This record gives sequence, structure tokens and C-alpha cells, in this order.
Amino acid sequence: MSSKQKFMRAFGYCSFAFSCLIFSIYLTFPGDVLGQRIAHEVATNSRGKIQIQMDDVSLYGLTGVSAEGVSLRYDPGTGVPHRVEFDEVDLRLEILPLVTASMVVDGSFVTGDGQVTGEVAQTESGFKVDAEIEDLNLMRMNILSHMAGLPIMGVLNGDVSLDWQKDSKARSGEVNISSKGLRVGPGELSGGALGKLTLPAVGFGDLDIGLSMGDGKLKVSKFDQKGGDLMAEISGDVSVRKRFSSSAVSGCVKVKGDPAYLAKNPNLKSALELATVRLKKDGNQFLNIPLAGTVGSMRMRGGLCKSGSSGGKSKRRGPPRR
Repeated sequence: MSSKQKFMRAFGYCSFAFSCLIFSIYLTFPGDVLGQRIAHEVATNSRGKIQIQMDDVSLYGLTGVSAEGVSLRYDPGTGVPHRVEFDEVDLRLEILPLVTASMVVDGSFVTGDGQVTGEVAQTESGFKVDAEIEDLNLMRMNILSHMAGLPIMGVLNGDVSLDWQKDSKARSGEVNISSKGLRVGPGELSGGALGKLTLPAVGFGDLDIGLSMGDGKLKVSKFDQKGGDLMAEISGDVSVRKRFSSSAVSGCVKVKGDPAYLAKNPNLKSALELATVRLKKDGNQFLNIPLAGTVGSMRMRGGLCKSGSSGGKSKRRGPPRR
């Protein structure tokens, strides 16, 4: 037998042995134990604020984990926990970046017909995030409805690209989000300029929103709306600090109801008119809501929004939707 034949036979034996090892690992992989360990670590490191439950955990490639029936429960301390559920979550550590002592994790989060895919890469002084949102049904993202205190419906698409550094002024990136058929309510709305109000279902039509980060500020770079029962314009920026809830806010929200819609909802029409006691309307009859304070403690200021305020210029396109 030639040396080449001996080498090929040895290589075949090694390959067979390695394949058997990998196969046995898949068969005997302790998914339940790993799932319990992940849930324990998340709960411990979040001081009990985040709880994770997983129906099934298995290997994903050689360096990843796949979980089905994932339920994430977050308690912000308000007494009303937020919940997010995913049909499947896949996370994998990429091998090649480890050669240069860096770490890259890619993954996907699937819920219904929608998903979020992307990767997080470690940098010298922070991390980079690149993600894509595809056909995400907002009704399945209960955390958004809980935060708003009202039902939210619509389909979300978009992309995220962020370079998050320790130095807030060095952070940069863009977020582009579009929503089809966005609807909010019905439900109880309390506080703010409108006071306590039973809000009917309000359609905001199709939205195209852009956010940009640079020089230590997160700005609204674009706000386009097509159709809707309430016409809206949003502009402004957030001066990002290490603790995001302490970041200063300077912005403006403008709203104006479609006359036909307000005629069918006289309580909302009365509430908007009553708000003019504290707030003002501009020349285009938009109710101005100037915002100040911090992300964690936002407040409204009286008067009109400053002209030429930072942020994207909103555009109103198309007739109101019925």
C-alpha cells in the first residue's frame, strides 16, 4: 500500500470518527439543562427584571444555539411587566473573527410571518449592530402595547446600523423604519395635554421614519406619513448620555385630526379643542406639543414649537384614509 493510500485511509478514519462525535453530540445535547442555565444567568444578571422561558433548546451549527417557543418577560418596576414572544430564536458565534481576538454573534428572531435578523460585533471600545426587520406584526410585540398603554397594530419593516462606543460623542448610525396600516387604540389614555380620554381606534396610515446618530445626538431625520385619521409631524433630538433615561430631550409633536374622522368621534374632537387652553395651534391648524426634560422624565412646554427645530422635516402625502 502506497503512502498516499495510507494517508487517505487514515484521513477517512478520522473523518468518520469526527462525524460520529458530532452526531453523538447532537443526539445527547442537554438542551433542557442549557435552557435552564441561560434563564438563570439572564435572571441573575438582570436582578430578576428579565425572565426567559424556552420550550425547546438545541444546537445551531457548531457554535450556536436554537430555541423554540421563547417568551421574554421584562419588569421595569412599574408593576406591569412587558412580554415579548418569539416562535424561534437562533444565535451563533462566528468562528473566523475569533482569529483576530474579536467576537461576532449573528442571529434571527422569528415571530409569526415576521423576523429580525442581524449581527452584533465587538469593537475596541464598544460594539456594532446591523439588523434587518421584515414583516414584523406589531400585535405580536406586546411590549410596545404595554409601554404605550394602548393596543398597537401594523406591520413593521426597516434596518438598523449602529456603532455604539463608550464615548457618546463617537457613536454613530442610522435607523430606518416603515410601518403599513399603523393603528393605535381603542383604549384609555390618561395624562398629558388631552387629560383622561377614551381613545377610539386611530389610524396613522403608512409611516416612514428615519433616525440618525452623530455628535452625541439622536435625531429624527425623517418623518413621512401617507393617509391616516390623525395627521402628525415629529421633529427633535436626544442628547445621549451614558444612562439613556437621563438623556436630554428637545423636540416637537404636531397633530391635526381629519375633519371626517373627528365628526365621527366627537369626544376626541372636544379633547383636542380643550387642549388648546394650554397648547397652541400653528398657521396650518396643527396642535403643537413642544417636548423637553429627559427620556425618563419628559414634559410638555406651552406655546408653539420653535421654527427650524432640529430633526427631520415631516411630509404629509395622500388623502386621509377612511
